[in-house]
Amino acid sequence: MVEPLERALALSSKLFIALIPTTILTSSVFGSDTSFGDALVERFSLTGAGASAVRQLFASPDQVRGGISALGILILAYAVLSMAQALQRIYEDAWGLTRIRARGTFRALIWMFTFALYFAAISPLRAQLRQADSRTLRIYLPLVLGSVIWALTPYILLGGRVRSRRLLATGVLTAASLTVFSVVSRVYMPVVMSTDARRYGLIGAAFGIVSWLFASAVVLIGSATTGAVLAGADRDQPVAEAAEPAAAGCR
Repeated sequence: MVEPLERALALSSKLFIALIPTTILTSSVFGSDTSFGDALVERFSLTGAGASAVRQLFASPDQVRGGISALGILILAYAVLSMAQALQRIYEDAWGLTRIRARGTFRALIWMFTFALYFAAISPLRAQLRQADSRTLRIYLPLVLGSVIWALTPYILLGGRVRSRRLLATGVLTAASLTVFSVVSRVYMPVVMSTDARRYGLIGAAFGIVSWLFASAVVLIGSATTGAVLAGADRDQPVAEAAEPAAAGCR
């Protein structure tokens, strides 16, 4: 059973310390010279106090590149691994699977490198798509890529215990839900960010981002659970399937 609010709170905190720094780092190293703060302002159409606070909250690409260190990379890698393990537990609960312990950590590491490669590729791609004349290309290409990534993510994290074709529903549903969520975010985020920034200053902008990540985590968990239900996840059979690899590893 997936406890959505508790899991969403835990996942959003891991997203905050893993996803945002990874996005900042990859966009600064592989992307354009636009700061992450400016990218957020453009993404959510922020104005006024919200836009000003977000721009002040994040460093420029030059500052990010100048501050890269081996220790920082190691800490970020650990944060991403922790996020992967949190996602892994969500998918395991959605499909009624048991934990795979050490093999789960190995799978999380595989996903972590896949995640890093995806972000390294998507940063320059997004910059090119923003300049594309085709509205269809800007909308449907990210949706198709997102569907592939969100079908591949549970396949890797679950150790192949669920067939890839059964995860297609999860991939498409997650990508579509996140796309709709992104559109809705453009409506409520400017209000939230401006209100929080006026009340609390720079920390208010951080509160707004955390609340957005919490809502994103709810969408992810809801999509994972609904995708498993749509694919006809059997609560008894997957556990038996999970026991076979474990037994094979003891031989």
